[in-house]
Amino acid sequence: MKLFCSRVTLMALLTILSACERSDMNSEQRLLQDTVTIDVIVDGTSGDSRLMVEIPDKDVYTVIELENHRSEIQIPLGEVVLARFEHQHEARSYSFSSYIEPGHVVLQLRVNGERSTVDHDVGGSDAQDLYEAYMQFIRGAPYGDNDSFVYYTDLTDREHNVNQFLRLAEDNFESRVTVDAMRVLLRQSPRLSLRIETIRRLVELYRRIGGDDKLTQDLDLNRIVQLAQRREVGQPFVQSYRGVNEDGLAVTLDDYLGNGYVLLEFWATWCPPCLAELSHIAQLKEKFPKLTVVMISLDDDERQWKSAIERYSLEHHDHIADFSRGGFAMAEYYDLIGIPQNIIVDDQRRIVANNVMGPALDSTLNRLYSN
Repeated sequence: MKLFCSRVTLMALLTILSACERSDMNSEQRLLQDTVTIDVIVDGTSGDSRLMVEIPDKDVYTVIELENHRSEIQIPLGEVVLARFEHQHEARSYSFSSYIEPGHVVLQLRVNGERSTVDHDVGGSDAQDLYEAYMQFIRGAPYGDNDSFVYYTDLTDREHNVNQFLRLAEDNFESRVTVDAMRVLLRQSPRLSLRIETIRRLVELYRRIGGDDKLTQDLDLNRIVQLAQRREVGQPFVQSYRGVNEDGLAVTLDDYLGNGYVLLEFWATWCPPCLAELSHIAQLKEKFPKLTVVMISLDDDERQWKSAIERYSLEHHDHIADFSRGGFAMAEYYDLIGIPQNIIVDDQRRIVANNVMGPALDSTLNRLYSN
């Protein structure tokens, strides 16, 4: 009888221990599922540095010392969040943001002392990979050291990229990253001069996934659609504009409209992409003798404006400038602030094309004059 009782007691004890082990394993798994481990590696520095990590959504703020150029940090986390990082070394600092999620994330920093810059790679974050996939469709080549959003030289390319973006969004409908990426695209959409059908599709999808109508203080979804409709092909060009030409004489835009096709080119001397386009603009009169080119400057420096006209051989085109920001008023009406941009108007003052650059501009003009 005692032997039987001892066996029963032993079996019960083993059962309890096994249950405890399973409970510990489940707790450990839950802990791993609700934690992000960030492995930080720094190359290109001498001496120690530090990394600040901030997650505003979770009220997380921590600073870790990077000894021997690496460290590891664990943060309680149960969902995808956008984290802000700031690397500090000696008197320099470098900030960037990245999506992180529960699991193991590898953050690698490469310090370039000569340029005083830091490059970064984020591995192990599917959310950040998704965001970068979105950005490849709307981010352009860098001007200087800063990325800027591209003005695509061909409307077909622009539409293709945005349609690729939308397909990716449909496949990742429930991701928080999708909402954020769509906000970026919507804020930039006026600069891309997309077709009104594309704009409406973009707005509809954004609303369907729960995005807020208000994008910035001055921009909401209804305004984006309204602006796109103003510059849509077939719409009347209704804005007038007064300014001076390069000789200081008073002129109005009405002086040039109504006599064949008119290219309205919005530009400024402080805009590097505009300057890159000028060599092509300078040749248009030779290629299309009947075309009137009116270059509407958004400059505020008259001396630089006149100097650029001479330097880029633009004297044979017509020019208007209003250094009291008159050009901005018209550009803002059509939301063309992301220059260079343009509008082609026919003899009936109807918009027949917009935002076509480089070879795409030549193709568009060849088509118009062949009809």
